[in-house]
Amino acid sequence: TQGAIDDVPRFLDGVQARLFELFATQEKRAVVHIADCLPYALERIDERIEGKRGMLGVPSGLQPLDEIVTGWRDGELVIIAARPSHGKTAFALNLSFNAATRGTPVLFFSCEMAREEITGRLTSIANDVSWHSIRSNFNLKGEREKLVRASEMLKRSKLFVETSDGRGRVVTGPRDFPCTASQHLD
Repeated sequence: TQGAIDDVPRFLDGVQARLFELFATQEKRAVVHIADCLPYALERIDERIEGKRGMLGVPSGLQPLDEIVTGWRDGELVIIAARPSHGKTAFALNLSFNAATRGTPVLFFSCEMAREEITGRLTSIANDVSWHSIRSNFNLKGEREKLVRASEMLKRSKLFVETSDGRGRVVTGPRDFPCTASQHLD
């Protein structure tokens, strides 16, 4: 089947190596005494108490989730896991769409899905036309204008995808993808 992984340990080693590679390129951290951190932390707390500052992170677009996790924060790696066909991709794409259309750069990874399918699902989310209708061409008469408006909204967002090319090969860079996200994240 498409997206099947024949050698799970080797696949996980590859994922781990890519994550280490990502973290290695991050800015190096400094060791400081807690006393140096407290003034800044207390200032942020005071701002929240006084209502000058909202939640800590980027809103997910789902209030019950935001009440638990207080939004997504820089430096966090969020992994969504569940059994097959339980809506992980739909959930993650909704979260990504909500953040990206509010101006936050989002990079969405998929090792299973071609970019056309991800794009179709995002278009469905953006215009509230069911993904099933788009895929099956069921009841789409009159929806074209909605789809065009959704496409324009997605073009203005800061949403980038790294995906399978539909043959199980992960698209990873300029050779495989029309642009790289780093060109647009500023």
